[in-house]
Amino acid sequence: MTLAVVSGNQYLPGVAAACAIAAPCYHTQTADVTGRSLMAFSTSEGCGERVRYLAVRVPVLALAVTAGPGLWLWLLRRSAGGRRGQYVRYLTASYRPEQEGWEVNRLLRNISLKCFVAVSPLSYCPGLQLTLVSCLMFSFTAWHLRNLPYKLDLLNSIEAVSLWVLNLCLMASSLAVSGSWHLTQDFRTKLIIGVFVLLAVNSIGLASLFIWAKVTLHDDHQLFKRNDGDQQQRHSLG
Repeated sequence: MTLAVVSGNQYLPGVAAACAIAAPCYHTQTADVTGRSLMAFSTSEGCGERVRYLAVRVPVLALAVTAGPGLWLWLLRRSAGGRRGQYVRYLTASYRPEQEGWEVNRLLRNISLKCFVAVSPLSYCPGLQLTLVSCLMFSFTAWHLRNLPYKLDLLNSIEAVSLWVLNLCLMASSLAVSGSWHLTQDFRTKLIIGVFVLLAVNSIGLASLFIWAKVTLHDDHQLFKRNDGDQQQRHSLG
């Protein structure tokens, strides 16, 4: 069962993307092939074949989108209050009891992210791809801030900061590739460098926190005791 959960989280987004890639087409205006529309994933296939591909892949896409979250919800319901909870305990232990299904949201985000990238190829429409991904990530960031799913406030803050860094990088990247704004080459270069700097600083910060946690944190650390007290206070107020 653990293998099914891990495999679903790992491979279902890729399966969904392989199905969604049959949707986009692009139009050529070359001297050799004037006005012909081709499949984005295969330049030897015309868009007239898209219906045939979609007829096969849409059911698989629907199955991929429902199978992973469905398995998670089934396992959580089946394991509630029982020893079978150990199947997913290693993935849900860091979440608050009312947010144990947060991994379902993460899986749906990953599936949607892969599908957005598949239906808007970077080489053909980078602006659309960044817009779709930005909308998805801003929505997920707002949902995270609304729910604060982790037991530790420190983890909630770390993920919130990482998500905001990613959102800022997406906004800067969208501005750099957009044709709607006139940007000098120097300013565009500074934007790209800024994106790399933000990602590098965030990565170094996460690595430093990981090393700090491995060296410093233990089961009776004051951070966990303070968090348990905060959780009890929330429950008493609720």
